[in-house]
Amino acid sequence: METDQPIRINVRRKTMWDDFTKERARRFKPEQMLKVVFVGEPAIDDGGPRREFLSDMLELAERMLFLNGWPVKSVIALSSLQFRIAGKLMVISILQGGPAPNFLDSEVYAYISRTTLDPDKNTNIVSKNIAKNLANAKTDEEVQSILTQDDTLDVLDSIGYRRIPQRETTTSVINVIRSICIQDQFSAFLPQLMQLEEGLSVCNVLQSIQKFPSVWKVLFQPSQEFQMNSEKFLDEAAVEYITSQVLQEKEITTYKFFSDMVLLLDDGIDGIYLRDFIKWMTGSKTIPPLGFPKKFSVQFVHGCTEACRCRPTVST
Repeated sequence: METDQPIRINVRRKTMWDDFTKERARRFKPEQMLKVVFVGEPAIDDGGPRREFLSDMLELAERMLFLNGWPVKSVIALSSLQFRIAGKLMVISILQGGPAPNFLDSEVYAYISRTTLDPDKNTNIVSKNIAKNLANAKTDEEVQSILTQDDTLDVLDSIGYRRIPQRETTTSVINVIRSICIQDQFSAFLPQLMQLEEGLSVCNVLQSIQKFPSVWKVLFQPSQEFQMNSEKFLDEAAVEYITSQVLQEKEITTYKFFSDMVLLLDDGIDGIYLRDFIKWMTGSKTIPPLGFPKKFSVQFVHGCTEACRCRPTVST
C-alpha cells in the first residue's frame, strides 16, 4: 500500500456512493490510502472517518447489489460497473482498516475462491444427482460409467464438455463437477461475478484468495469473528482516572453506571445495540480485520455547571 501520499476524497452523506464513484473514475487508485472528508463536518481523519466511510459504503453495496449474499440481477448495475466498484471497495476496506465485507453466501465465496461447490445447492434434480454421483465416485471406472450415461451426456453437452469421458479420473472430474454446478447455480450471475472478481483483483487480493481460500473465508462469509461483545469491550477499555481522591470517587461511580449500560447493550436498549455504540466510537460496527489502531480509552470531564447538558464526545 502507498501510504506516504493519501488521496483526499470529499463526500456528502446523502450521495456518498455517487461521490465516491465520480472520484474513483477521475483520479482514484485503490492502492493509495484514503483521506475521507465528510463535507460540512469538522472532523480530522485519524482513521475514524475512513472507517465510517468504508463501513457505510459496504452497507450500501450489500443493500444495493446483493440479496442474501448473492448478486442481484440488475442490468443498470452491470452497465455502470457497480459490481467492480463493490469488489474494489471490499479490497480497500480490508487493507485500509475498514470492516470485513463478510456478507457473501458460502457458494458465492466458493465460486470466487475456486474451491469445491456444493452439488446439493443445484436446483435441477438431474444435474444435482449427476454432480453428487460424480463427487461420490470412488474409482476411475465408476466416474467413466456415470459420464457415459445418456442423462449425463446431455448435461455434459450443455456445459460445453469436449473431452473424452473414458479418460476421466476421480481427480480430473472435479472440474466437470464444478462446471455442472456453475451452470446450475451461477449462470444468471456470471456477469456480476466477473465484475466483482475484477474489482477484487486489485492489489492481488483475488489471487491471494484463490491461493489461501481458508484464510480469507472469514473475511467474506458471515461469522462472529469480528463481533465485539460488551465484556470484550470493557476488558479492553483503558480508564484514565484523575489523581484527586474526591473527583476519582465520582469518576468511579460514573464509570460503574457506564459499564452497566454497556452490558445491557448486548441485548439492546430502545433499539440501540453495542454495535451502534461501537460505530459511534470508531466508525465501524465490527472489529476491522486489521484491528483498531489503538485501545479504547475513557476520560472524564470536570467543571460542568449544574444545569450543563454536555454530551459525551469521541476522538477516533
